[in-house]
Amino acid sequence: MAAAAVRIVTAFAASVALAVSTGVAAAGDRPDNLVERLFPAGGGVGSPCYARRYDARHRGKHRRQTVTFLAVSRRARGGVESDGGIVLQLEAEVRGKRERFEGSIYCKPEGTGSRCHVEGDGGSLMLTPDKGRLRVEPGEQGIGLEGSVFISFGAAGSDDRVLLLDKTDDARACGPAQGVE
Repeated sequence: MAAAAVRIVTAFAASVALAVSTGVAAAGDRPDNLVERLFPAGGGVGSPCYARRYDARHRGKHRRQTVTFLAVSRRARGGVESDGGIVLQLEAEVRGKRERFEGSIYCKPEGTGSRCHVEGDGGSLMLTPDKGRLRVEPGEQGIGLEGSVFISFGAAGSDDRVLLLDKTDDARACGPAQGVE
């Protein structure tokens, strides 16, 4: 029995040494770039988009939620930065405004997700997988986007702290606003 334990430990040590020497851990432990996996390069029509329009019923239950629509996509203008970060598009609609606000977000892997920074000092957010959905968690200061005016959402104390988006291949879900409330 002791000999079997020694063989198991030796085999494990050899596999760890191989993983370290090649720079790759075991398949289940390999760092994952969530953004690259969920938003493959190419963008444009047919590219995955994660979006959600919050209906009146949902907003009625979450009175402090200002977001009525949120989408994250990798569009034609998205690319890869020189430091390896990936550029995505963030789109939002909020209560009381009749336009869609957009901004680029620059994302890099962190933990099981990606930490993203919104262009123009617009704050930060964390993207993580959540049971087939994309979980968007704004940083403590929230997210700011510009359009004809500046909007912000997701700061501490709001109902915009966790936003769950569904995957869609419908090109109309992301991109130019249609039927903005």
